[in-house]
Amino acid sequence: MKQYFSFTLLLSGFSEITTEIANAVYEAGCDDALLGTRSGKPYLAFDREAESLEDAVASAIENVEGINKELNIEVANIVNDDLEEDRQIWEVIRQSKKIQRLLALRQKQINEGEKPKGENWRKIYFGK
Repeated sequence: MKQYFSFTLLLSGFSEITTEIANAVYEAGCDDALLGTRSGKPYLAFDREAESLEDAVASAIENVEGINKELNIEVANIVNDDLEEDRQIWEVIRQSKKIQRLLALRQKQINEGEKPKGENWRKIYFGK
């Protein structure tokens, strides 16, 4: 059964929200998130419907990483304002091979100056 999960992705690659960035975020499938900045740090606050927290977080990261490469928007961290929910998120991430693979490959690509996009992204991370 699907349910809603709330979490925040901290972003990097920009400090000011432009119309181009807002449109790209929306078009990438993040229409269930609030795009904002706090102290010059951009974030997306999600209320995402999914089967599990793991699926919600993984699909949100996938959406952000699929944004136009020229905009240089990347996921920097995952947080939650509720400490208990934050612990749950990190436990899911710690136990999730899917998300660990996603983050490890993303770090490798950052180190090599690459960025996945589109359908190739899903095949790389999820084997689909």
